[in-house]
Amino acid sequence: MGYMDVLLKEILSEIKGLKTGQNKLEKDVTELKTGQNKLEKDVTELKTGQNKLEKDVTELKTGQNKLEKDVAELKTGQNKLEKDVAELKTGQNKLEKDVAELKTGQNKLEKDVAELKTGQNKLEKDVAELKNNVAALESSIENEVNEMLRALFDGWKLHDEKLNALTNTVDKIAQNVEFLVLRVTRLEQLAR
Repeated sequence: MGYMDVLLKEILSEIKGLKTGQNKLEKDVTELKTGQNKLEKDVTELKTGQNKLEKDVTELKTGQNKLEKDVAELKTGQNKLEKDVAELKTGQNKLEKDVAELKTGQNKLEKDVAELKTGQNKLEKDVAELKNNVAALESSIENEVNEMLRALFDGWKLHDEKLNALTNTVDKIAQNVEFLVLRVTRLEQLAR
């Protein structure tokens, strides 16, 4: 019966750990979906920009057909558009590189978070150990102080007893001296 209870507790603990892991995975999936939605929005915006460029190119071709006189100007405009397209491609490549760097940064942040969690767990363990050490130290100090207080009390008691004995001895000596002084005084009077 006892073994089954322990086994049941271990199984429940494992299930709880699995649920925690599942919740973390679901959160990570949600974050990835959010990131994917942002990338899809960026791609849509790039497509819109590309469609606008294609419309501009079409308008230039129409104008080129209508205005043979302005062929030279259109060629200049076309060269400008080609340069703009090249710049857009460069910008797109830069954006792709930035996205890759962001992914790398995200991976690094996830690693850092994992390390912070590990560090936090270690700190919590260290704090628990420190609390145990402080409790043991307090108990040890309390025992030592109690022993010192007992020793001081015993020493004070012994000192008090010795002081009383000395006081009694001094009183007896004082009585003897007083007796001797009286006797010497009487002897001196008799001797005169």
